[in-house]
Amino acid sequence: MPSLRFRSRRGFTLIELLVVIAIIAILIGLLLPAIQKVREAADRSTCQNNLKQLAVGFNTYHDSYKVFPNGEFNDDSEMWGWGPLLLPYIEQGALWSALVADKTNFNLPPKINEQAYQGGGWDFDGNGSPPPDYTNAVFRSKSSRVNTAAGNGAATTVIKTFVCPSDILSKQASNGYGKSNYCGNIGNRNGWPSGKTYPDGTFPARNLNGTVLWGGDNNSTFPVQISDIKDGTSLTFLLGEVSASNDVTVANNGDGAFPIWAGGNPNGRGWSDAYAAASDFRLADAAFMINMPAKNSAGAAVPDSNLTFRSQHPNGANFALADGSVRYISGDISPTSYAALASRNGGEVNSSP
Repeated sequence: MPSLRFRSRRGFTLIELLVVIAIIAILIGLLLPAIQKVREAADRSTCQNNLKQLAVGFNTYHDSYKVFPNGEFNDDSEMWGWGPLLLPYIEQGALWSALVADKTNFNLPPKINEQAYQGGGWDFDGNGSPPPDYTNAVFRSKSSRVNTAAGNGAATTVIKTFVCPSDILSKQASNGYGKSNYCGNIGNRNGWPSGKTYPDGTFPARNLNGTVLWGGDNNSTFPVQISDIKDGTSLTFLLGEVSASNDVTVANNGDGAFPIWAGGNPNGRGWSDAYAAASDFRLADAAFMINMPAKNSAGAAVPDSNLTFRSQHPNGANFALADGSVRYISGDISPTSYAALASRNGGEVNSSP
């Protein structure tokens, strides 16, 4: 009989297996940061594209009405804001139509009266007559305040154009409103009356130096024209990113400062609450720098962080300028340059961001 030969099989030893696992773990550790960087770059690009669409919407609206959309139609921070006015210009005509058709809960006319704009010469310095009120009395009624009933719940819709994919907050507030990661530039505080930390009903909106303003009182609304941007449209913020702050966190997404595209704060908090209109606007100067910490070094809350532009991108945030361009502004920008970009008519010497 032929002899039988047994061939031994040699498998992996435990040590070899552990070495292979360790090598794979090291490779994953090296690749993950690169993958995260690629993902963040894609998210930041999407965010910039969102801002670009919104900025184009602002300028297209200006082509139609000779003014930018008003930031909010009243000073009580409860009214519909600039977001709904952009709906027809960002491929959300169905939502706009649903709102316009609901005369009980919305009452914003589909076409603003252009006659109010004839002649120009808007007065923002308080030295002459304020511009005519181009709103309608119904704007200031209870029924025209932000609510979830209007347009069969239109304000609860999550619109991708208003959402940065890098953001950590819920896409909806706890009360159902669709989030916006973008707020209007209300300006800086240069030239504000002594003792005024925030605008309120006694501080005329015509004194605000940004590009997206709130109604200065119950009877007049103050829109901004491109001709009012004396510092140059390529050197003036229009919109900027917003994210978590002192009162808006992952755990608390229902506070009045939660940014929503529908406009003003629906919780009934006005400017007397200092930062309640943070659902629509942000300030930009030395006291409100990009990504201001929500807590100070001692762990105490910083309420002013509710009024700062901020993002989840590394060391900075995206901004749309009034000419329709979009720039990534570093958190290391000087306070002077930052404040200059916030004002439309400060006369500052500034370079392109």
